[in-house]
Amino acid sequence: MREQKRIIQNLEAFLEQSPVADTEVIYNGWTEATTRFAHNIIHQNVSDKNSSVTIRTMEDGHIGVLTTNQLDQTRVRDVIARVVTRMRENPRMEPEYVLRGAEQYRALHNFSEQTAHMTADHRASIVEAIIHQVTQAGLMAAGALVTGYHITSIVNSKGLRAYHRRSTFELTLTLIDNQGGSGWTIFSGSNVDGDCVQDRVNRCIQRTLATRNPQKIEPGRYTVILEPPATGVMLEFLGYLAFSAKEYLRGRSVLSDRLGQAVTGKHVTIHDDAYHPLTTGIPFDYEGAARQKVTLIDKGVATGLVHDSLTARTMNTVTTGHSLPQPNTIGPLPLNLVMDPGQNALEHIIAQTDNGILVTRFHYNRVVDRKNSVLTGLTRDGTFAIRNGEIAFPINNLRYNTNILEAFSRIEHISSEHYLVGEYAKVVAPALKLDDFLFTDVSDH
Repeated sequence: MREQKRIIQNLEAFLEQSPVADTEVIYNGWTEATTRFAHNIIHQNVSDKNSSVTIRTMEDGHIGVLTTNQLDQTRVRDVIARVVTRMRENPRMEPEYVLRGAEQYRALHNFSEQTAHMTADHRASIVEAIIHQVTQAGLMAAGALVTGYHITSIVNSKGLRAYHRRSTFELTLTLIDNQGGSGWTIFSGSNVDGDCVQDRVNRCIQRTLATRNPQKIEPGRYTVILEPPATGVMLEFLGYLAFSAKEYLRGRSVLSDRLGQAVTGKHVTIHDDAYHPLTTGIPFDYEGAARQKVTLIDKGVATGLVHDSLTARTMNTVTTGHSLPQPNTIGPLPLNLVMDPGQNALEHIIAQTDNGILVTRFHYNRVVDRKNSVLTGLTRDGTFAIRNGEIAFPINNLRYNTNILEAFSRIEHISSEHYLVGEYAKVVAPALKLDDFLFTDVSDH
């Protein structure tokens, strides 16, 4: 509470110095500590602590924005003077932005003191235990363990006062076998879960050992089982391509003119939910609006979009609390996507598959056709043939090319297991079994 009070008081100092009636101040602060390892040796411990303030002033449609990490109170007057000068020099913008007044937020508990302030020794002990397991299996480990916390706070001249802090824990692990195989796993969240980390590491070791001596198969259309990191890629890109109201209004969204229609199979329900227990979201957006749970696809039907205040006004609705810092050219974005899990464990889904391909994850993913949600990329760190309900043998990596929504229309099963994954944005993803998945080329590795 003392930290919250101190930060808000510091931000209010900017408001007090501003001669502009509509002034907003956003604080972003973070502490991030990283333990990196490679060749089964910890080789780096680094930490970073920083903070910034973004000031936005608005007057008669003119907007000034300035971001600084010079937070000394003696510099407040100078910073405000610069942003006001910018505002008056900038052309008038349409439509005009409107600041929000005071708002209440539902409590969101995703802060752990232990995780936020984890010491280098503690991180090293976690990594050393993993390295010991990996060494015993005859493998080589590389990766990073990152811990820390983030603080976001917003104050404005209309009385809005928002503050949230969240802790973060992320372990990424790549395993290399001296016979050419590899494996990969991730654990991400607001707190360390030792049992879950152990389970992921154990599975990664087993899968890595199984990647030795891969066989080539012909490109073509296959039944595939995508593990959560592979599903997560599809969700990450869909969040960017489909669900922004601004992109919908531009006619560039995958869902443009398709709201209310079936766009995937009936197995698929996707929400954006900052309050889901596996996410690391915050309870408000960068306009200070409370984040709402938005159902975007409900049993295959496109039912919603995410809004900021500008798109809400244009579409005669209310903001869903998904604004990025304003003004911006991107519009609102879903930052906490969740695909509802299914009923069956991944191992059961594999056991029910006569002939297919199991994909650990994708990499080097790129958009081929934005309007039709077509992606391409490569499998990596564990691609296997499934025969008669078992993981039969490893196969060389394959290039995929797929329309996300069409692929989601061919889902047979969704796993009961789901967890937080993602490279560009964090999403909660299960494993998927789907038919007719196109691989266009095969790698030499």
